[in-house]
Amino acid sequence: MAVAPYRSLWSKAPLFRTLEPSQVERVGDLVEIRKLDADQILFIAGEACTGFYVVLEGAIRLLKPGNDGEEMLLNVIHPGQSFAEAALFAGGVFPATARAMGSTLLARVPREPFMNLLRSDIELCLKMLESLATWHHRLTQQVQQLRSADSAGRLKTWLVEEAQRNHNREILLRMPKKILAAQLGMTPETLRLHPSGRTTHRAWEPRRRMKLRGSASRGRWWRSEGLFNLPNPRPDCHG
Repeated sequence: MAVAPYRSLWSKAPLFRTLEPSQVERVGDLVEIRKLDADQILFIAGEACTGFYVVLEGAIRLLKPGNDGEEMLLNVIHPGQSFAEAALFAGGVFPATARAMGSTLLARVPREPFMNLLRSDIELCLKMLESLATWHHRLTQQVQQLRSADSAGRLKTWLVEEAQRNHNREILLRMPKKILAAQLGMTPETLRLHPSGRTTHRAWEPRRRMKLRGSASRGRWWRSEGLFNLPNPRPDCHG
């Protein structure tokens, strides 16, 4: 599959954001495009890491096998996000199993060619370190925000970030309710869409679209039926 049409997507991943155009070109020479079907496994925890990935379309669930045979959800990786970099740089194994949530398109960066490129280009290597440092700083800020926020605050932050992905402030529910709740450190029962506490099944159908919009006359609140009724990009939510 041709790589060039997807360059504008994978190059926006945190690891590549500070690269110069010529450096993006060099990395692009290594990139491979891979497509997964729904529920297809990309790799299994314990396998040797042979590269890292950027999600272009769809989503990837990272799962940790439990002692009881059940899989625990660690994270959901969305378009523009990368995963498995730590295992690649450590030269170890994949710490989790990666499974496609639906039809998913990935950019793969193979380990050995990528490491050889870093060894041969010190400027590129330094730019990667700059990207990693910036990314780490942002993640640290997010953790601090999550620790200081209650469940409504965590959901509010997620809504704003999802809405900012699209210029029309539209939100696409890419995952079942229980998966989003796990990501936000909540239980499905405490994840509410309606101010009365009622949540409809229809509102949580995967791939359902929602949109943030203003309503100065009705005050600040949010509701189900596919629309969050909000006055500005920083919603004040009530559960």
